[in-house]
Amino acid sequence: MVSQSSTVVVSATRSGGRRARRRSAFAATVGAVVALVVGLLASAPPADAGSAGYVRAGTTWDAVSDADVAAAPDGTLWSVYGSTLDHLAANGGLLSSTTLDGVAAAKGVAVGPDGTVYVTDSTTGSPSVVALSPSGAQIHTYTLSDEGVALGVATAPTGEVLVTNASADRVEVFSASGTWLRSIGSSGAGPGQLDRPDDVVVGADGTVFVSDSGNSRIQRFNLATGADLGGFGGPGLNPGQLDTPYAVDLTPEGNVLVFDRRALSEFTAAGAFVSRTEHGLTLASDDQGMSVDASGAVYATRSFGVDKFVPAIAGAAAGVKSPKKGVKVAKKKVRLTVACLSATPCSGTLTMAVKGKQIAKPAPYAVPAGGKAKVKVKLTKKGLKVIRKKAVTKTVVTVTGGVTKVKIRR
Repeated sequence: MVSQSSTVVVSATRSGGRRARRRSAFAATVGAVVALVVGLLASAPPADAGSAGYVRAGTTWDAVSDADVAAAPDGTLWSVYGSTLDHLAANGGLLSSTTLDGVAAAKGVAVGPDGTVYVTDSTTGSPSVVALSPSGAQIHTYTLSDEGVALGVATAPTGEVLVTNASADRVEVFSASGTWLRSIGSSGAGPGQLDRPDDVVVGADGTVFVSDSGNSRIQRFNLATGADLGGFGGPGLNPGQLDTPYAVDLTPEGNVLVFDRRALSEFTAAGAFVSRTEHGLTLASDDQGMSVDASGAVYATRSFGVDKFVPAIAGAAAGVKSPKKGVKVAKKKVRLTVACLSATPCSGTLTMAVKGKQIAKPAPYAVPAGGKAKVKVKLTKKGLKVIRKKAVTKTVVTVTGGVTKVKIRR
Protein backbone atom coordinates (compact mmCIF):
# COMPACT_ATOMS: atom_id res chain seq x y z
CA MET A 1 0.00 0.00 0.00
CA VAL A 2 1.30 3.48 -0.88
CA SER A 3 0.42 6.34 1.46
CA GLN A 4 1.04 10.00 0.65
CA SER A 5 1.26 10.82 4.36
CA SER A 6 4.39 8.74 4.93
CA THR A 7 6.98 10.85 3.04
CA VAL A 8 10.70 10.09 3.44
CA VAL A 9 13.21 12.97 3.15
CA VAL A 10 16.54 11.96 1.51
CA SER A 11 19.51 13.78 0.07
CA ALA A 12 19.43 15.09 -3.50
CA THR A 13 22.14 12.70 -4.60
CA ARG A 14 20.31 9.58 -3.44
CA SER A 15 16.65 10.58 -3.84
CA GLY A 16 16.54 9.96 -7.61
CA GLY A 17 17.41 6.28 -7.26
CA ARG A 18 15.00 5.75 -4.40
CA ARG A 19 12.20 7.52 -6.28
CA ALA A 20 12.82 5.24 -9.23
CA ARG A 21 12.65 2.19 -7.00
CA ARG A 22 9.47 3.49 -5.35
CA ARG A 23 7.89 4.12 -8.77
CA SER A 24 8.85 0.59 -9.79
CA ALA A 25 7.40 -0.86 -6.59
CA PHE A 26 4.23 1.22 -6.99
CA ALA A 27 3.77 0.03 -10.57
CA ALA A 28 4.24 -3.58 -9.49
CA THR A 29 1.68 -3.16 -6.69
CA VAL A 30 -0.88 -1.56 -9.00
CA GLY A 31 -0.33 -4.30 -11.54
CA ALA A 32 -0.89 -6.99 -8.92
CA VAL A 33 -4.08 -5.31 -7.68
CA VAL A 34 -5.45 -4.95 -11.21
CA ALA A 35 -4.67 -8.59 -11.95
CA LEU A 36 -6.41 -9.65 -8.73
CA VAL A 37 -9.53 -7.60 -9.50
CA VAL A 38 -9.69 -8.89 -13.06
CA GLY A 39 -9.33 -12.43 -11.80
CA LEU A 40 -12.10 -11.99 -9.27
CA LEU A 41 -14.43 -10.49 -11.86
CA ALA A 42 -13.70 -13.31 -14.26
CA SER A 43 -14.46 -15.98 -11.66
CA ALA A 44 -17.44 -14.25 -10.07
CA PRO A 45 -20.94 -15.48 -10.96
CA PRO A 46 -23.25 -13.20 -12.94
CA ALA A 47 -25.22 -10.48 -11.19
CA ASP A 48 -28.37 -12.58 -11.23
CA ALA A 49 -26.67 -15.16 -9.00
CA GLY A 50 -27.65 -13.25 -5.88
CA SER A 51 -30.82 -15.19 -5.17
CA ALA A 52 -31.64 -15.71 -1.50
CA GLY A 53 -33.56 -18.89 -2.27
CA TYR A 54 -37.29 -19.48 -2.05
CA VAL A 55 -40.01 -19.22 0.57
CA ARG A 56 -43.01 -21.52 0.69
CA ALA A 57 -46.04 -19.32 0.10
CA GLY A 58 -48.35 -21.52 2.16
CA THR A 59 -50.72 -22.02 -0.76
CA THR A 60 -51.81 -25.52 -1.74
CA TRP A 61 -53.98 -26.20 -4.76
CA ASP A 62 -55.59 -29.32 -6.14
CA ALA A 63 -56.39 -32.22 -3.82
CA VAL A 64 -54.89 -34.92 -6.01
CA SER A 65 -51.35 -36.25 -6.40
CA ASP A 66 -50.41 -34.50 -9.63
CA ALA A 67 -47.49 -35.89 -11.60
CA ASP A 68 -46.54 -32.54 -13.13
CA VAL A 69 -47.56 -28.90 -13.36
CA ALA A 70 -46.88 -26.21 -15.98
CA ALA A 71 -47.30 -22.43 -15.84
CA ALA A 72 -48.89 -21.02 -18.97
CA PRO A 73 -48.05 -17.65 -20.57
CA ASP A 74 -51.47 -16.32 -19.52
CA GLY A 75 -50.74 -16.92 -15.82
CA THR A 76 -52.88 -20.04 -15.46
CA LEU A 77 -51.62 -23.52 -14.56
CA TRP A 78 -52.03 -26.96 -16.08
CA SER A 79 -51.57 -30.17 -14.09
CA VAL A 80 -51.79 -33.86 -14.98
CA TYR A 81 -52.46 -37.13 -13.18
CA GLY A 82 -53.56 -40.49 -14.57
CA SER A 83 -55.57 -39.68 -17.67
CA THR A 84 -56.72 -36.25 -16.43
CA LEU A 85 -55.62 -32.77 -17.45
CA ASP A 86 -56.68 -29.95 -15.12
CA HIS A 87 -56.65 -26.25 -15.93
CA LEU A 88 -56.21 -24.05 -12.84
CA ALA A 89 -56.66 -20.32 -12.37
CA ALA A 90 -53.87 -18.19 -10.92
CA ASN A 91 -55.57 -18.40 -7.51
CA GLY A 92 -55.82 -22.19 -7.72
CA GLY A 93 -59.47 -22.45 -8.72
CA LEU A 94 -60.35 -25.22 -11.16
CA LEU A 95 -61.20 -23.84 -14.61
CA SER A 96 -61.68 -27.15 -16.40
CA SER A 97 -60.90 -30.85 -16.19
CA THR A 98 -60.37 -33.02 -19.26
CA THR A 99 -60.14 -36.80 -19.58
CA LEU A 100 -57.46 -37.53 -22.16
CA ASP A 101 -58.43 -40.19 -24.68
CA GLY A 102 -55.74 -42.83 -25.09
CA VAL A 103 -53.62 -41.53 -22.20
CA ALA A 104 -53.32 -43.94 -19.28
CA ALA A 105 -50.45 -42.57 -17.19
CA ALA A 106 -49.74 -38.89 -17.78
CA LYS A 107 -46.35 -37.90 -16.34
CA GLY A 108 -45.38 -34.57 -17.85
CA VAL A 109 -47.02 -31.37 -19.06
CA ALA A 110 -45.69 -28.27 -20.78
CA VAL A 111 -47.27 -25.23 -22.39
CA GLY A 112 -45.89 -23.67 -25.55
CA PRO A 113 -45.69 -19.92 -26.25
CA ASP A 114 -48.89 -20.15 -28.30
CA GLY A 115 -50.80 -21.88 -25.49
CA THR A 116 -50.56 -25.40 -26.90
CA VAL A 117 -50.54 -27.96 -24.08
CA TYR A 118 -48.26 -31.01 -24.35
CA VAL A 119 -48.90 -34.08 -22.17
CA THR A 120 -46.65 -37.16 -21.99
CA ASP A 121 -47.93 -40.69 -21.46
CA SER A 122 -45.47 -43.08 -19.81
CA THR A 123 -47.41 -46.12 -21.04
CA THR A 124 -45.51 -47.94 -23.80
CA GLY A 125 -47.25 -48.82 -27.03
CA SER A 126 -49.30 -45.64 -27.18
CA PRO A 127 -48.59 -42.07 -28.35
CA SER A 128 -45.81 -40.70 -26.13
CA VAL A 129 -47.05 -37.11 -26.30
CA VAL A 130 -50.41 -35.57 -27.05
CA ALA A 131 -50.60 -31.91 -28.11
CA LEU A 132 -53.88 -30.13 -27.32
CA SER A 133 -55.35 -26.70 -27.79
CA PRO A 134 -56.26 -24.73 -24.63
CA SER A 135 -59.85 -25.90 -25.18
CA GLY A 136 -58.76 -29.55 -25.03
CA ALA A 137 -58.92 -30.42 -28.73
CA GLN A 138 -56.19 -32.81 -29.88
CA ILE A 139 -53.77 -31.31 -32.42
CA HIS A 140 -50.84 -33.73 -32.82
CA THR A 141 -49.38 -36.88 -31.30
CA TYR A 142 -45.71 -37.81 -30.92
CA THR A 143 -44.30 -41.31 -30.46
CA LEU A 144 -40.82 -42.13 -29.17
CA SER A 145 -38.59 -44.01 -31.60
CA ASP A 146 -38.76 -47.18 -29.51
CA GLU A 147 -42.19 -46.51 -27.98
CA GLY A 148 -40.35 -46.09 -24.68
CA VAL A 149 -41.29 -44.39 -21.41
CA ALA A 150 -41.94 -40.69 -21.96
CA LEU A 151 -41.65 -38.45 -18.90
CA GLY A 152 -40.64 -34.82 -19.46
CA VAL A 153 -41.61 -32.55 -22.34
CA ALA A 154 -40.59 -29.06 -23.42
CA THR A 155 -40.74 -26.75 -26.43
CA ALA A 156 -37.71 -25.05 -27.95
CA PRO A 157 -37.39 -21.53 -29.39
CA THR A 158 -37.14 -23.27 -32.79
CA GLY A 159 -40.65 -24.70 -32.35
CA GLU A 160 -39.29 -28.21 -31.86
CA VAL A 161 -40.67 -30.46 -29.12
CA LEU A 162 -38.31 -32.36 -26.81
CA VAL A 163 -39.31 -35.49 -24.87
CA THR A 164 -37.26 -37.44 -22.32
CA ASN A 165 -37.12 -41.17 -23.08
CA ALA A 166 -36.50 -42.61 -19.62
CA SER A 167 -36.26 -46.21 -20.75
CA ALA A 168 -33.67 -45.51 -23.47
CA ASP A 169 -31.77 -42.80 -21.55
CA ARG A 170 -32.01 -40.08 -24.16
CA VAL A 171 -33.95 -37.00 -25.22
CA GLU A 172 -35.85 -37.20 -28.49
CA VAL A 173 -36.54 -34.19 -30.69
CA PHE A 174 -39.65 -33.77 -32.85
CA SER A 175 -40.85 -31.15 -35.27
CA ALA A 176 -43.82 -29.02 -34.24
CA SER A 177 -46.03 -31.21 -36.40
CA GLY A 178 -44.92 -34.45 -34.72
CA THR A 179 -42.19 -35.76 -37.05
CA TRP A 180 -39.30 -37.48 -35.26
CA LEU A 181 -36.03 -35.66 -36.04
CA ARG A 182 -33.16 -36.89 -33.85
CA SER A 183 -32.11 -37.97 -30.36
CA ILE A 184 -29.71 -36.50 -27.82
CA GLY A 185 -27.61 -38.37 -25.25
CA SER A 186 -26.94 -42.04 -24.53
CA SER A 187 -26.96 -44.46 -21.58
CA GLY A 188 -24.30 -44.18 -18.90
CA ALA A 189 -22.72 -41.98 -16.25
CA GLY A 190 -20.04 -40.30 -18.35
CA PRO A 191 -20.03 -36.90 -20.04
CA GLY A 192 -23.04 -36.48 -22.30
CA GLN A 193 -24.67 -39.64 -20.97
CA LEU A 194 -27.94 -40.07 -19.08
CA ASP A 195 -29.51 -42.45 -16.58
CA ARG A 196 -33.32 -42.20 -16.53
CA PRO A 197 -33.71 -38.58 -17.72
CA ASP A 198 -36.78 -37.19 -16.01
CA ASP A 199 -37.34 -33.66 -17.32
CA VAL A 200 -36.04 -31.22 -19.93
CA VAL A 201 -36.07 -27.50 -20.67
CA VAL A 202 -34.50 -25.42 -23.46
CA GLY A 203 -32.88 -22.02 -23.02
CA ALA A 204 -33.23 -19.06 -25.37
CA ASP A 205 -29.81 -19.82 -26.86
CA GLY A 206 -30.72 -23.44 -27.63
CA THR A 207 -29.00 -24.99 -24.63
CA VAL A 208 -30.84 -28.13 -23.51
CA PHE A 209 -30.93 -28.82 -19.75
CA VAL A 210 -31.87 -32.36 -18.71
CA SER A 211 -32.58 -33.56 -15.17
CA ASP A 212 -30.42 -36.69 -15.17
CA SER A 213 -32.16 -38.28 -12.19
CA GLY A 214 -30.18 -41.51 -12.08
CA ASN A 215 -26.88 -39.63 -11.97
CA SER A 216 -28.24 -36.86 -9.70
CA ARG A 217 -27.06 -34.07 -11.97
CA ILE A 218 -28.10 -31.68 -14.73
CA GLN A 219 -26.71 -32.39 -18.19
CA ARG A 220 -26.39 -29.70 -20.86
CA PHE A 221 -26.49 -30.25 -24.63
CA ASN A 222 -26.54 -28.22 -27.82
CA LEU A 223 -30.01 -28.49 -29.35
CA ALA A 224 -28.93 -28.44 -32.99
CA THR A 225 -25.96 -30.80 -32.78
CA GLY A 226 -26.61 -32.79 -29.61
CA ALA A 227 -23.07 -32.00 -28.46
CA ASP A 228 -22.33 -32.39 -24.76
CA LEU A 229 -21.89 -28.99 -23.05
CA GLY A 230 -21.05 -30.38 -19.61
CA GLY A 231 -23.08 -30.97 -16.50
CA PHE A 232 -23.34 -29.85 -12.89
CA GLY A 233 -24.68 -31.08 -9.59
CA GLY A 234 -23.75 -34.58 -8.50
CA PRO A 235 -25.20 -36.77 -5.74
CA GLY A 236 -25.36 -35.38 -2.21
CA LEU A 237 -27.23 -33.15 0.20
CA ASN A 238 -24.81 -30.22 0.33
CA PRO A 239 -25.22 -26.90 -1.50
CA GLY A 240 -24.60 -27.47 -5.20
CA GLN A 241 -25.43 -31.18 -5.00
CA LEU A 242 -28.65 -32.95 -5.99
CA ASP A 243 -30.67 -35.86 -4.64
CA THR A 244 -32.56 -37.43 -7.57
CA PRO A 245 -33.55 -34.35 -9.61
CA TYR A 246 -37.14 -34.74 -10.78
CA ALA A 247 -37.73 -31.52 -12.65
CA VAL A 248 -35.83 -28.62 -14.18
CA ASP A 249 -36.96 -25.19 -15.38
CA LEU A 250 -35.57 -21.73 -16.05
CA THR A 251 -36.14 -18.59 -13.97
CA PRO A 252 -37.03 -15.30 -15.67
CA GLU A 253 -33.35 -14.31 -15.27
CA GLY A 254 -32.20 -17.41 -17.13
CA ASN A 255 -30.97 -19.34 -14.11
CA VAL A 256 -31.60 -23.08 -13.82
CA LEU A 257 -33.95 -24.25 -11.06
CA VAL A 258 -33.93 -27.92 -10.05
CA PHE A 259 -36.58 -29.72 -7.97
CA ASP A 260 -35.23 -32.85 -6.31
CA ARG A 261 -36.20 -35.18 -3.50
CA ARG A 262 -35.33 -32.63 -0.82
CA ALA A 263 -34.76 -29.15 -2.19
CA LEU A 264 -35.11 -26.45 -4.80
CA SER A 265 -31.60 -25.72 -6.05
CA GLU A 266 -30.72 -22.79 -8.27
CA PHE A 267 -27.71 -22.52 -10.58
CA THR A 268 -26.57 -20.13 -13.27
CA ALA A 269 -26.89 -21.35 -16.85
CA ALA A 270 -23.17 -22.14 -16.72
CA GLY A 271 -23.68 -24.35 -13.66
CA ALA A 272 -22.45 -22.08 -10.85
CA PHE A 273 -24.34 -22.70 -7.59
CA VAL A 274 -26.70 -19.92 -6.49
CA SER A 275 -28.96 -21.17 -3.68
CA ARG A 276 -30.54 -24.22 -2.07
CA THR A 277 -33.94 -24.26 -0.35
CA GLU A 278 -35.25 -27.28 1.55
CA HIS A 279 -38.83 -27.56 0.27
CA GLY A 280 -40.21 -29.77 3.07
CA LEU A 281 -42.80 -31.39 0.80
CA THR A 282 -44.16 -34.90 1.17
CA LEU A 283 -43.77 -36.36 -2.30
CA ALA A 284 -45.98 -38.93 -3.96
CA SER A 285 -43.49 -40.64 -6.29
CA ASP A 286 -40.25 -40.30 -8.23
CA ASP A 287 -42.01 -38.44 -11.03
CA GLN A 288 -42.79 -35.10 -9.37
CA GLY A 289 -43.02 -31.92 -11.40
CA MET A 290 -42.20 -28.24 -11.09
CA SER A 291 -42.66 -25.07 -13.14
CA VAL A 292 -41.60 -21.41 -12.90
CA ASP A 293 -43.93 -18.66 -14.07
CA ALA A 294 -43.06 -15.31 -15.65
CA SER A 295 -42.91 -13.60 -12.23
CA GLY A 296 -40.43 -16.14 -10.84
CA ALA A 297 -42.98 -17.95 -8.67
CA VAL A 298 -42.42 -21.72 -8.46
CA TYR A 299 -45.12 -24.41 -8.49
CA ALA A 300 -44.20 -27.91 -7.34
CA THR A 301 -46.32 -31.06 -7.14
CA ARG A 302 -46.46 -33.11 -3.99
CA SER A 303 -48.62 -35.76 -2.37
CA PHE A 304 -52.19 -34.45 -2.79
CA GLY A 305 -51.49 -30.94 -3.99
CA VAL A 306 -49.51 -28.28 -5.81
CA ASP A 307 -47.48 -25.92 -3.62
CA LYS A 308 -46.31 -22.43 -4.47
CA PHE A 309 -42.92 -20.93 -3.61
CA VAL A 310 -41.81 -17.35 -4.17
CA PRO A 311 -38.29 -15.90 -4.32
CA ALA A 312 -37.00 -14.85 -0.92
CA ILE A 313 -36.01 -11.20 -0.58
CA ALA A 314 -32.44 -10.83 0.63
CA GLY A 315 -32.20 -8.61 3.71
CA ALA A 316 -35.97 -8.31 4.07
CA ALA A 317 -37.02 -11.57 5.57
CA ALA A 318 -37.56 -11.15 9.31
CA GLY A 319 -40.63 -10.36 11.38
CA VAL A 320 -41.55 -9.84 15.04
CA LYS A 321 -44.23 -11.90 16.75
CA SER A 322 -45.85 -11.06 20.07
CA PRO A 323 -49.01 -12.06 21.98
CA LYS A 324 -52.07 -9.83 21.58
CA LYS A 325 -51.97 -8.89 25.24
CA GLY A 326 -48.40 -7.69 24.79
CA VAL A 327 -45.11 -8.43 26.54
CA LYS A 328 -44.14 -7.54 30.06
CA VAL A 329 -41.07 -5.65 31.24
CA ALA A 330 -38.77 -7.76 33.41
CA LYS A 331 -35.54 -6.38 34.87
CA LYS A 332 -35.62 -3.40 32.52
CA LYS A 333 -35.85 -5.72 29.53
CA VAL A 334 -38.45 -7.21 27.22
CA ARG A 335 -38.15 -10.45 25.30
CA LEU A 336 -39.39 -10.40 21.72
CA THR A 337 -39.65 -13.25 19.20
CA VAL A 338 -38.00 -12.66 15.84
CA ALA A 339 -39.05 -15.06 13.07
CA CYS A 340 -36.94 -15.63 9.96
CA LEU A 341 -39.27 -15.85 6.97
CA SER A 342 -36.46 -16.39 4.49
CA ALA A 343 -34.83 -19.45 2.96
CA THR A 344 -31.50 -18.08 4.21
CA PRO A 345 -30.50 -17.07 7.79
CA CYS A 346 -31.73 -13.65 8.98
CA SER A 347 -29.57 -11.17 10.83
CA GLY A 348 -29.81 -7.51 11.66
CA THR A 349 -30.66 -5.06 14.44
CA LEU A 350 -33.98 -4.68 16.25
CA THR A 351 -35.10 -1.22 17.34
CA MET A 352 -38.07 -0.07 19.42
CA ALA A 353 -39.69 3.37 19.35
CA VAL A 354 -42.68 5.33 20.67
CA LYS A 355 -43.85 8.27 18.54
CA GLY A 356 -40.59 8.13 16.60
CA LYS A 357 -38.32 8.23 19.66
CA GLN A 358 -36.12 5.24 20.52
CA ILE A 359 -36.91 3.73 23.92
CA ALA A 360 -34.49 0.81 23.87
CA LYS A 361 -30.94 0.03 22.92
CA PRO A 362 -30.58 -1.51 19.44
CA ALA A 363 -30.52 -5.32 19.80
CA PRO A 364 -28.71 -7.51 17.27
CA TYR A 365 -30.33 -10.77 16.19
CA ALA A 366 -29.36 -13.82 14.15
CA VAL A 367 -32.03 -16.39 13.32
CA PRO A 368 -31.68 -19.62 11.31
CA ALA A 369 -33.59 -19.85 8.04
CA GLY A 370 -37.26 -20.53 8.74
CA GLY A 371 -36.65 -20.44 12.51
CA LYS A 372 -37.47 -18.27 15.50
CA ALA A 373 -35.36 -16.76 18.27
CA LYS A 374 -35.97 -14.81 21.47
CA VAL A 375 -34.22 -11.44 21.53
CA LYS A 376 -33.61 -9.54 24.78
CA VAL A 377 -34.17 -5.82 24.37
CA LYS A 378 -32.88 -3.48 27.08
CA LEU A 379 -34.95 -0.35 27.69
CA THR A 380 -33.18 2.99 28.11
CA LYS A 381 -33.81 5.22 31.14
CA LYS A 382 -36.05 7.46 29.05
CA GLY A 383 -37.73 4.37 27.66
CA LEU A 384 -38.50 3.10 31.16
CA LYS A 385 -40.05 6.46 32.07
CA VAL A 386 -42.28 6.28 29.00
CA ILE A 387 -43.36 2.70 29.78
CA ARG A 388 -44.12 3.49 33.46
CA LYS A 389 -46.58 6.23 32.54
CA LYS A 390 -49.16 3.77 31.22
CA ALA A 391 -50.24 0.25 32.00
CA VAL A 392 -49.87 -0.61 28.31
CA THR A 393 -47.68 1.30 25.86
CA LYS A 394 -47.93 0.83 22.11
CA THR A 395 -44.49 0.65 20.52
CA VAL A 396 -43.16 0.23 16.99
CA VAL A 397 -40.59 -2.53 16.61
CA THR A 398 -38.45 -2.60 13.47
CA VAL A 399 -36.30 -5.39 12.08
CA THR A 400 -34.73 -5.81 8.67
CA GLY A 401 -37.69 -6.16 6.38
CA GLY A 402 -40.55 -5.60 8.81
CA VAL A 403 -42.28 -3.16 11.17
CA THR A 404 -44.59 -4.48 13.90
CA LYS A 405 -46.70 -2.75 16.53
CA VAL A 406 -46.11 -4.35 19.92
CA LYS A 407 -47.82 -3.66 23.25
CA ILE A 408 -45.51 -3.33 26.27
CA ARG A 409 -46.96 -3.90 29.75
CA ARG A 410 -45.18 -2.33 32.69
